[in-house]
Amino acid sequence: MVCVVIFILESCASSGSSWDGPVTAIYIGHHYPVEMAITNDNPGTMKREARDNMSARRYAQREVLNKLGVRIEWVQYSDLIEEIPNGSASGQMFDLVRVLGNTSSLVEAQLLQPIDRYSAIFSDDQSSWMLWPEFFGHRYFVNIMLRAGPDAPLVYNIGMLDKVPALKENGQTVLPVHLWQQGNWTWSVFEDYLQKVHDYWSADWDGRMAWNADIRNAAIQAIWANGGHVYNNENLGFASQEAKEAVAFIERLRARRLLRNPDLKEGTSEQADYMDAWRFQWGHSVFANLRQWLAPDMVDAFNERRERMGIVPFPRPDWRDANDPAYRQVYDATDGYAVPINVSDERAELALRAIREYSLAYHRRLAGSDNAMDYLTGDKGAAISARRMYIDISSRAYGAAMLEVWKAMGANLQINEFAINTGMWHYWGIDVLGDSVFGLNDAESYSEWADQQLPAAQEMIDRITNAADGG
Repeated sequence: MVCVVIFILESCASSGSSWDGPVTAIYIGHHYPVEMAITNDNPGTMKREARDNMSARRYAQREVLNKLGVRIEWVQYSDLIEEIPNGSASGQMFDLVRVLGNTSSLVEAQLLQPIDRYSAIFSDDQSSWMLWPEFFGHRYFVNIMLRAGPDAPLVYNIGMLDKVPALKENGQTVLPVHLWQQGNWTWSVFEDYLQKVHDYWSADWDGRMAWNADIRNAAIQAIWANGGHVYNNENLGFASQEAKEAVAFIERLRARRLLRNPDLKEGTSEQADYMDAWRFQWGHSVFANLRQWLAPDMVDAFNERRERMGIVPFPRPDWRDANDPAYRQVYDATDGYAVPINVSDERAELALRAIREYSLAYHRRLAGSDNAMDYLTGDKGAAISARRMYIDISSRAYGAAMLEVWKAMGANLQINEFAINTGMWHYWGIDVLGDSVFGLNDAESYSEWADQQLPAAQEMIDRITNAADGG
């Protein structure tokens, strides 16, 4: 019976479709397919954002069917190393797979095929941001989510800042977004700002922190703001002078207790779970590097306390002008979609065209526009995406500034930092940065330790690149 159903669906268009040819099912491996669902048994229990997401997914799947004759099927996977060659638990083979975090093991095992030859699919202005740059010698991944700024942008609790007298001018609180607008958002200004926050809130309770962050998120953003990188797909940069200057800045903030993270696993530099996010949610921390997918979890607690959230790019070093091209924001990726090695050229191309159309349709629907890019760059769409991130753009005092900074953060969408996707996030973040900053495992100062650890990191990159090329 299952075979009959599949045959019927793949042989004729669905009712109401504008596609009049045969329909092809494309199977996409996903670690949590419920996230891509297009129906819900009880929509009345869903929050507005979840309903909008589901409506946009439903629209996107219809558009893929109507324009390409493709029906997307999301298939659960548990272990891609095992399931790419053999299929899912149900035996279904994948045409695309969503890969989370570190991708190097899949590349090294030669389980993903390069997609360089399909680059033309993503050559237009609407979708060029989707195709990742080359790393490990080839292009492997596409991005399907329009997102402003890094995975964990710098955010702050506006209600808590409003209570700090030292931050007021003429009775109004000067927010980080105002300093950014004025071109005054520098490391020294940020440090002074954090000091004023610390002086006020730690006096109320020592458990309240000016800035609670996973040090890796803080450091990598400081490095990019200073013109550096950890691994930017061309070379390893964590031992550069720019990186060393940025880490020195982060270490100075830690020494002054302006940046803290009390929730480390014993004897390590690794943070326990997402405690930086939860402390921000609980009102223990005024600033945070909040992972964007966790933003909805903040809402109820913030609303209960009548507080609002703001956002700002990471500040620049004092020796760099606001328009210095070396002053950049990190744009990293926590996941990407790749083609398994055992997929035919015909199905690979069709799957990539389908995921492109799916992403653009999804964002057109959310933005209420014919242009998917309006979701971040158009006035109406940017207002929608900012509210979905729970950034307060409604205030007369700062709402316009907040929308301006949100649009600026969404102006550059090309993935530029690959530490998370190459194994460098753990190696650099734990064995290099963490050990040196927290004085673990006989590590020396970062400036010396980074130089010493660089050859081992390069050997790791070279090994994976060699394997990807069949060596």
